[in-house]
Amino acid sequence: MSTLTIKDFNKTYSNGVQACKNVNLTIQTGMFGLLGPNGAGKSTLMRTIATLQDGDSGSIFLDDLNVLQEKHEVRKILGFLPQEFDLYPKSTAYELLNHLAVLKGMNDAKTRKNAVLSLLERTNLSNHKNKYLGGFSGGMKQRFGIAQALLNNPKLLIVDEPTAGLDPEERFRFHNILSELGENIIVILSTHIVDDVSDLCNSMAIMNHGEVLIENHPEKVLEQLKDKVWYKVIEKNEIDAVKNNYRVLSSRMYMGKTKVHVFDDDSATTDSSSGGDSLRPQSNGFTQVEADLNDAYFYYVGDV
Repeated sequence: MSTLTIKDFNKTYSNGVQACKNVNLTIQTGMFGLLGPNGAGKSTLMRTIATLQDGDSGSIFLDDLNVLQEKHEVRKILGFLPQEFDLYPKSTAYELLNHLAVLKGMNDAKTRKNAVLSLLERTNLSNHKNKYLGGFSGGMKQRFGIAQALLNNPKLLIVDEPTAGLDPEERFRFHNILSELGENIIVILSTHIVDDVSDLCNSMAIMNHGEVLIENHPEKVLEQLKDKVWYKVIEKNEIDAVKNNYRVLSSRMYMGKTKVHVFDDDSATTDSSSGGDSLRPQSNGFTQVEADLNDAYFYYVGDV
């Protein structure tokens, strides 16, 4: 089992934006979800772990390997799928993956061919190996991205916003691939899509404004919200009144109306002499609901 240890990591850009503030994380073999809105600092942290930029202070170790100082050694055991990457549209999947294998030092032709074909099979692209990459769908491009990231049998795989824009079928395929990989190596899934973390990860952290707000197993993250989340379907013009009386976690359209989730901590009950009891959710038609990671996300991050 491998361990990635991030301690007191800081990064401030030249424009004064402090992207990471004293980040501390311990990530072990398996699927780890790094959840947060755009601008939370996730991509800065991922790019630093991927040896693409430097930090200002702190340390990052993959087992005994110093990620910040031994970048060449890290790259030998690292796989990285960035949020945006380009493919040569007039190359076939097999041609480009074979070319990338050569660049990664796989010089024996037979070994390289077997590795390329195996990865195309593993990522469900065997039937498309002779198809030009310019004709690939978004999901097929992402699966090809995973194939190239696995060429060196990495101990650590970083995927940044991998399912944004994928249709449900492609997202399901991609999840299956990541889940399988997470059985043997560290896979860090950096995303703002809560369902990806909920479906895949047995450990997670939530970031915002460069800081880690919480790190734990998903079920532990939900404990803070146990028996404290309520929902109600309201008219659209009622949302302001609800926001005035409750801490709104989220709201979304539901059958032409608005479904709102609110957080209510019984220990913070308003003085009954001021009519506080009448503001309890159960007194106003709300129904208690089991909290999920979407509720936890908005509880920690706020309505962004």
